[in-house]
This record gives sequence, structure tokens and C-alpha cells, in this order.
Amino acid sequence: MIGARLGSDMAIQKGAWFIRPIFMAVVLLTIVRLIYVNYGLPT
Repeated sequence: MIGARLGSDMAIQKGAWFIRPIFMAVVLLTIVRLIYVNYGLPT
């Protein structure tokens, strides 16, 4: 609850220029993690 409140306040105050790079970094890390989990582990 606290994190959601702080995140929404920052999004409103700082705008898209602040949120877009954070969002893109999270998406990129998620893609890298999924690729690693599915294809990177030795079997």
C-alpha cells in the first residue's frame, strides 16, 4: 500500500520522463530473466 502510494505520487509529480525509463528497465529485466530461465540453465 505504501509503495503504491509513493509510486503514484511520484508519477503524478515527475511525469512520463521519469516513469518511462524505469518502466523500460523493468520490462527489459523481465525479458532477460525469462530468457535466462527458459534457455540459459544447463539441463
